Amino acid sequence: MSNVSYSASVFALDQRQINDAKKSQWIRITMDASIEREKLQKAVDRACEVCPYVMYSLEKKEGRLYGHVKHPGTLRVLDHVPELLDAEENQGLLTAVCVEGNRVTFLQSHCLTDGNGIFWFVRAVLDFYAGNEATLYQGATAPDFDRDPLAERLPEEEAGAEVAAPAQVFARPEAEMPFEDENLQYHASAEAFQKLYKSLHCSPQVLLTAIAARAVQEAYPENTDTVSVRIPVNARAVLETPNTFQNSSLVNLRAELPTALLQGEKTEELLTAIAEQMAGQNTKEDTIHQLNLWRDLLLESDQTKFYQMIQKMAGSDSMVVSYLGKALVPDAIAPQVQEIKEGIRMFPLMLYAVICGDKLEVTVRDATGDGKMQQAMENVLKEFGLI
Repeated sequence: MSNVSYSASVFALDQRQINDAKKSQWIRITMDASIEREKLQKAVDRACEVCPYVMYSLEKKEGRLYGHVKHPGTLRVLDHVPELLDAEENQGLLTAVCVEGNRVTFLQSHCLTDGNGIFWFVRAVLDFYAGNEATLYQGATAPDFDRDPLAERLPEEEAGAEVAAPAQVFARPEAEMPFEDENLQYHASAEAFQKLYKSLHCSPQVLLTAIAARAVQEAYPENTDTVSVRIPVNARAVLETPNTFQNSSLVNLRAELPTALLQGEKTEELLTAIAEQMAGQNTKEDTIHQLNLWRDLLLESDQTKFYQMIQKMAGSDSMVVSYLGKALVPDAIAPQVQEIKEGIRMFPLMLYAVICGDKLEVTVRDATGDGKMQQAMENVLKEFGLI
């Protein structure tokens, strides 16, 4: 039997999040030469020891709750992306590694872990493939390795501030598109990106949020509604559980930006507004408050209240933006990496960015079907001098 994981259960509310490869979080790395499959398998074997959670699946418990089940052994590297992560060929697991020529794809169910979890595993595989003896994640034997951020309702010294949603948020209907074709990719100079956010006196996340919001407005200039950008938060620091693999990204910040700020000459005001809104929400009190709300949601027995709560928690944001930093790929193999794509099918518009060597890799999920975002994003990146 398995222990209940409340954080896994939140994502399992959407049954497709459990095992559908198209709904999983993924990272795809393209190298400049064919990947040595046997060598990669050995790297995966070692990474499974460092990140044992990749050998877990889910088991249904009572009500809306699920628990983790541990499997023996290691992951088998596949030669294609499976339709279901927990298919027999993948040993019923919720993590998959797939090699096709010079491309390796890592997939992981959001019910298992969050962006940190897949990041640690990918870095471990790449470290061992590159011949490094150690990797970043060393938390498998730590007391907080399996700590569930929703295991108990946390005490709130002061109630989290209730931020009223804007009256009208620019949101767009999702049009399902093929897994391979819905992602736009932009390559920028890492040095130019770093110089830019430093010269603008802002963080990388603030700059990317501004770029994304500007691109939305450029793609849809007729829009007069607030552009709301969702920014995932890693709750590990607040909870003092740096080593937990369990999904700790349920907390979100929102930058709610009026169209008047999304003009080219308003860059300084836009960056200030984003930074101030992020700082005002990114507090211990609000983090705990949001975590408690998610736990309450899972345990709510009244169906009407349940759907009211989930609608409020999910929101209707215009775009999701997440900066993954620069530690995903070890220096030893960064020059051999041609491209990094990452994403998840959760919202119609999502932007992920990661630094690899001298490149900033930007992936945009666009599931709107109208194609307007591609040129708009390119235009805004050019305006900021990044491409």
